Amino acid sequence: MIGKIFIKDLLLRLTIGIDDQEKTSKTEELINVTLWVDFKKALETDSVEDSVNYATIYEKILELQEKEFNLQETLVKRVIDICFETDKKILKVKASTEKPHILKYIKSVGVELEVERP
Repeated sequence: MIGKIFIKDLLLRLTIGIDDQEKTSKTEELINVTLWVDFKKALETDSVEDSVNYATIYEKILELQEKEFNLQETLVKRVIDICFETDKKILKVKASTEKPHILKYIKSVGVELEVERP
């Protein structure tokens, strides 16, 4: 049985952007992740070992705050890589980033990628 695990609106403060102001100060980024997982065994055993431990992925995404990025595209791809590297049970990942209120009159600007396990 295929189901989804999601992490919604994880707020990171990191250095991301291409202009001088963005490179010298940390910017808020909202991260959203959806993981497609086969829950068949976990539903039988009620054991986290047979599912995906989202807390582990959460901790690894938080570590990205120590890195610097030029593009949101690169950040999203790194989030997806973290998910696939963390747990082989993940079949597909959709991840997005949003920079809230980065431009006047815009609520947010973001990037979203959806990737199946290679």
